[in-house]
Amino acid sequence: MENAAKALQLAGGILITLLVITALVYGYSRLSEVKQIEQDNERDEQSANFNLQYEVYNRAGVYGSEILSLANKLENYNIKQADAQGYQEVSLSITLTPPIGAQVYTSSTYDADSITQCYNELSEKVRTANETVNGKSISYWAGSSSELRNKFNDTTNPTLDQMTEKIRNYNSLVNERDDISRKTFKCTNVEYDENNGRIISMKFEEE
Repeated sequence: MENAAKALQLAGGILITLLVITALVYGYSRLSEVKQIEQDNERDEQSANFNLQYEVYNRAGVYGSEILSLANKLENYNIKQADAQGYQEVSLSITLTPPIGAQVYTSSTYDADSITQCYNELSEKVRTANETVNGKSISYWAGSSSELRNKFNDTTNPTLDQMTEKIRNYNSLVNERDDISRKTFKCTNVEYDENNGRIISMKFEEE
């Protein structure tokens, strides 16, 4: 009888130990599930906040100036944050019709980097073309044809023909810059990362 009692006590102790272990395992499992849910919710919230700043462009009627702003924003993100945070870079594709007589925007397809580089190149060309002649900028002479003819002729330096060519080149560059900014585009495709739901690609076509 004494041995049987000890056996029952031992069995009871083992059962209690098993119950405690089971409770601990269950509690840890539940805690892990709660932590995972919290992490998933935090990730989803971060992805939603990230996407929000780009979803505003997911529409029709997006001006070229807005596309340039988006391209600049993506360039900054891809260079400074994407790799550091372990996220995939966001790609951008823009299809447009080059302006007539374009000197810089001569291609029909651009990404964030190339469209930004072209804009910077064009801006520099406009600045350079707007040189000062006789104390006044080319942009001034372009808007004052009567004074232009009074100040320049075939014997002045520069001549009237040379000034006319400078003005023509300046106006052409300005028109190209303004044409790109005024174009309207529509977003035709947005892709998301399957793992975290973040936007990884956006495509635009000229309307």
